[in-house]
Amino acid sequence: YQRRVRERFGLFGPKLSMSTDVIDVKQSFSSFREIQLVVVPVGNIPRNKVLEYKGLLDEFSVIELSNVTRDPTSPTNPLSYLSWATDKIHLKFVLEEDFQKSSWQELQSFRKAHGVIGLMHCPRTPDVKESYRKDFCPKLTSYPHRINE
Repeated sequence: YQRRVRERFGLFGPKLSMSTDVIDVKQSFSSFREIQLVVVPVGNIPRNKVLEYKGLLDEFSVIELSNVTRDPTSPTNPLSYLSWATDKIHLKFVLEEDFQKSSWQELQSFRKAHGVIGLMHCPRTPDVKESYRKDFCPKLTSYPHRINE
C-alpha cells in the first residue's frame, strides 16, 4: 500500500513511517492555535529564578484582542482576519530545553518557535549588555523561524 501511495503522489524517497517526530504525545487540540515562544536563560540566572519568571510569563498566555490597541496606519495587519471584539491570541512559553525541533515546522506553523525571550536576573549579572551580546544573541541562531521585529 505504501508503495502505491508513494508512486501516486510522486514520493520516491524513503518509505513512509510513523516516527516520534510525526506524533507528539504532548500535543493537544489547543496546541494548533498557540504561538510558541522559547524562553532562554541569559547571564548568571539561577534555575529557580528561571522557573519563577517563566511562571510570570505564563500568566499572560492568553491575550484578548479587545484589550489591544490596533495600529490603523498598518496596511498589512496579520491579525486583520480576527474579530477584535471576541478573539484571543494564545501564547505558549516553552523553556529552551523543552522545545522540540521538528522537521514538520515548515508545514505545521504551530511547531515553530515564533519568538525568543531572554530571562536575566540583574542582581547576579554584573554586565547586562555583555550578557546580552555573549549569551542571548548566539542562541537566536538556533531559532530561524523567529520574528525579528
